[in-house]
Amino acid sequence: MQLFLAKGLTETASLWSDVQQGYAWVHRAAHILTNDEKQTAAQVRHTYEHLLTEMEQAPTSSEILTAMLSTFRPRDHQLLAWPLSLLRFS
Repeated sequence: MQLFLAKGLTETASLWSDVQQGYAWVHRAAHILTNDEKQTAAQVRHTYEHLLTEMEQAPTSSEILTAMLSTFRPRDHQLLAWPLSLLRFS
């Protein structure tokens, strides 16, 4: 069993930085869209757009991160309205 674990960790070691970066972005997006700070819709949209811009400008070091980015960020910024439309702002 330890041999399988060691082999798996060795073969995937180069992917961990991308996994960590992807997780950080998804975690930030979730935090923004949860809106615990009770920001206005415009503020949430601005913060979310800033994250998407950061993601677009990030260097991609692997096909996996590139695939994650293409799935996560909308090709059409009109799609930004979709997650934001699900939120209720007071």
